[in-house]
Amino acid sequence: MDCITLEDIFKKHRLKKLDLLKLDCEGAEYEILYETAPEILQKIREVRLEYHMLPAKNANPDALTDFLLHRGFALVNRRKDAPISGILWFRRV
Repeated sequence: MDCITLEDIFKKHRLKKLDLLKLDCEGAEYEILYETAPEILQKIREVRLEYHMLPAKNANPDALTDFLLHRGFALVNRRKDAPISGILWFRRV
C-alpha cells in the first residue's frame, strides 16, 4: 500500500509551519506520528486527534501522549468517548 508521510506533505506544499494537524485515521495516528521526523513535528503548532486503543498494534494513548510531551507539546484536553477511543488535543509549548 502506498502511503504519504507528513514530511511528503510538507515538502510537496512547501510548508514552513502548520497551525493545526487534525488526525482521524482509525488507529493509524500512532504510526503517522511515531514515524514523523522531529524536525517536521517541530513545525506543527497544534495536534488534535481521535485515538483508538488497539492492543494488537500496541496502540496506547498514554504512550502517544508521552511521545508528544517529550517533543515539545502540552496536553490541552483529553476526552474518552468510548472504552477504546477518544480525543487528544496538544499545543506546542
